[in-house]
Amino acid sequence: MPKGPAWKPVNVEDLSESCRALHEDYILDFRDTIVSSGKLKEAVYREWAAKFPNGVDAKERVFHTIGGVLLYVDKAKKPHKGRPCKEAAPRKIINLMEALRRSAKKAEQ
Repeated sequence: MPKGPAWKPVNVEDLSESCRALHEDYILDFRDTIVSSGKLKEAVYREWAAKFPNGVDAKERVFHTIGGVLLYVDKAKKPHKGRPCKEAAPRKIINLMEALRRSAKKAEQ
């Protein structure tokens, strides 16, 4: 179980206009980071897979980025059933941005 206090999301509609604008800037920057991270992980994986097409010791390398650091882990190689969808995280951010814009318009009315 996680330790520490339970964090709760802030209702963006309750923020001042200047804080909502800063929040929207943050979301845009975060979305750009997610996209860049995905491009980096995909490029590094492709290079690694080209160098080791059958993996190493029946394992494949999985890359991830956390806090600006590129990380990897070796996992047992499984047959791929197709390419995973990489749009989930950016789509979630875009949906959040659209909700933020709608709430800002409602607040203006």
